[in-house]
Amino acid sequence: MAIFGLVVFLIIAILGLVVIPLGIPGTIIIAGSTVIVGLTSGWQVITVTRLLLFFGLAVVAELIDLALGIFGSRSFGASKISMVGAFMGGLVGAFLGLPLPIIGNLVGAFVGAFLGAFLLESLFTGDVNRGIKSGFGAFFGRVIGSLVKVALGVSIIVMVVFAVV
Repeated sequence: MAIFGLVVFLIIAILGLVVIPLGIPGTIIIAGSTVIVGLTSGWQVITVTRLLLFFGLAVVAELIDLALGIFGSRSFGASKISMVGAFMGGLVGAFLGLPLPIIGNLVGAFVGAFLGAFLLESLFTGDVNRGIKSGFGAFFGRVIGSLVKVALGVSIIVMVVFAVV
């Protein structure tokens, strides 16, 4: 029964990894799906302590992603309005990238973050150079934040697989 739970967990966890670059808290999805393994193993494999550890890692991943997005944009001189543009642009870009699953979403989310920050910063300040810098800050913050979240998500998956096997 624990193997069935592991298979279901892996399907949901991979989905959680895929949605991370879209701005969806995939690490929370991954941590939440560990409950399936806990239930199917009678809480022998995934204990409450491990479950709390996984949720703790997921929350840390989300906070790191948020901080990197803000500091990445800020370090390149972005204003608050360009950060809003980066967020909205990332969502629109990810949606427009849907025809090319995964790769299209990733590229769309990252390019959209750049364009959203660039456009709003340029429009509100009238300074195209500052807009370009803000766009690059948003882009790099988004990429690094997503990489950190994926790494922590993969670490949760690996811990669960080793606990079951």
